[in-house]
Amino acid sequence: PFANRSRHDTSLSLATDESDNRSVRNQALSSLARLSSDAGIPELIKLAGDPNGGWVARTALSVIAQSGDPRARDYLRGVVTGATLPDEALAAAIRGFGQDYATASDIKTLRNSWAKYTGLRSQDAAISAAAEFGGTDNVGWLLSLGGDMGTTSAVRRRAIASSTRAGARTADLVKLYDRLTDSDTKGAIISALAQIDDRAATDKLLAIARDGESSTVRRRAISALERSSDPRVKEALAGIVVSR
Repeated sequence: PFANRSRHDTSLSLATDESDNRSVRNQALSSLARLSSDAGIPELIKLAGDPNGGWVARTALSVIAQSGDPRARDYLRGVVTGATLPDEALAAAIRGFGQDYATASDIKTLRNSWAKYTGLRSQDAAISAAAEFGGTDNVGWLLSLGGDMGTTSAVRRRAIASSTRAGARTADLVKLYDRLTDSDTKGAIISALAQIDDRAATDKLLAIARDGESSTVRRRAISALERSSDPRVKEALAGIVVSR
């Protein structure tokens, strides 16, 4: 215990010494997280919560985000639901909360807090967390984001691309495609179908290439099909190109 306390004091002193270089201070913060019995977690939480902590606070938060300690998880839960930090710091917290130690309940917390995430980095981190965890609920949420015309085009495209990692099926994407009118979002679905590359996805892409409602989506479908492994595609594309 005495040795652990000594390492704690030394690491804390180095981490908060503004006269030292950041590399040394960063190592000191990481050392706090590695103390036996997670003895350094309370100090890291204190540092991360300092509104005037600047770089030390941001780095302490990043270190906490890699810990599975229950106190660290509780702290991160408060950060991601409160969503008051700057975008870069909030994104780091979301990534940590939604990765290695995340439960289905944790990812639900991120989904429920989505409306508070207004920055590009935090939005991307939440989408990535849902995609990596996967499952029906996350697929449904990502597809709903993909079809939400009240959000940005960048979010819609990111959500649709990520839905395939979460386990979205061809039928899910086709259903979403058929109800949308925005060509940019439809293009994202075309790319997702090309990534799945099963027979049903190829059938839909061929149908779009032949009869898509605009030249933009037809060209995108043709471009996607050129990378298809389906042996039917080459002949079908030749006929489509001749007919246009």
